[in-house]
Amino acid sequence: MLVAFMFTDLAFLPESLHTTYIESRITMQFPVCFLLLAATFLPNFAKYYQKALSATMLSIIFINYWLIIQCWEQAGVVFSYEGTVMYSLFSMFVFRMSFKFAMVFSAATLTGFVVMVLLYPIYGDYTGINIGFVMMSLFIGLLGTYRIESGIRKLTDLNDKLTTLSETDPLTSLLNRRTYEARFTNQFK
Repeated sequence: MLVAFMFTDLAFLPESLHTTYIESRITMQFPVCFLLLAATFLPNFAKYYQKALSATMLSIIFINYWLIIQCWEQAGVVFSYEGTVMYSLFSMFVFRMSFKFAMVFSAATLTGFVVMVLLYPIYGDYTGINIGFVMMSLFIGLLGTYRIESGIRKLTDLNDKLTTLSETDPLTSLLNRRTYEARFTNQFK
């Protein structure tokens, strides 16, 4: 995803900002991504996945904020913030950030964006609209994340009920013959 952004962004940016842009991607964002990728090989990574994902994506977003500020300070260029929204939604929906972590992630992302645009007049008269756009995008991401988690939870509960119904006799609530035979066979394997 970052590589695809690079070609598009470099075509848009003036040459005076190419070095700063490439520096932000190659020396800052790529190492953060590779660190997350390397961490996936650790034996207990699943236990820390949500924390690692949140930290990684927040790092990438705040590096993007740094780049937006650099473009403004060095050349007066208004660098697009849409990457913030795309990274956020990608984290929530593709990487399956949990709702609990998505709430903290969204609050930190929005706070960083608001502080940036209030300290630097990057977007001029459109600052309020841009804050609203980022806020609503994060809200939609949170709503979607909540609905997906809720749906998965309901499906899991229903599957557990179906498993119970298929393994027990409804009259006696004892295991049925098929379940008994399957468990007996598994014991002797």
